[in-house]
Amino acid sequence: MRDQGGYWAAYQNSDLSSPDYQILKFLKVGGGCAFGDNDRDPPLSFPYPYNVEGRHYPYVGMVDLKTGTVRTDEQIMSRLRSRRKETPSMDPNACLDEIRDLGDQLDDDIDDDIDMNALSQLLALIRELDDWLSIGRVLPRAWQKEPE
Repeated sequence: MRDQGGYWAAYQNSDLSSPDYQILKFLKVGGGCAFGDNDRDPPLSFPYPYNVEGRHYPYVGMVDLKTGTVRTDEQIMSRLRSRRKETPSMDPNACLDEIRDLGDQLDDDIDDDIDMNALSQLLALIRELDDWLSIGRVLPRAWQKEPE
């Protein structure tokens, strides 16, 4: 991490029944990275599909590359807590169904004028589902692996 520099978020397994309980994972965030709105707002939990074990790894702090420790920034934690509170209960299955229906509708309209209301609704649903998944909530049934 020190060689790559930048900003690194730390995530810790919070599943008490897991053999990996308290194991840390790290994610480079911020400027020029795929994750994190900016240098100060990492995802609320370690992103799927990189969290292939299906375990919940919530954000715990930022890595201090000089000391090698994880520090909790109270401003970041406050913003993340408020984001959690703002995410309403939702049905991820119904949301995904609506996303797919609107996607089909817009796909059918691709040669005609695009329905901007449908497009706006689609974007809102995608953001809602992203917020839901970003805090470690359950995947829609269609995205869950069948037990082997």
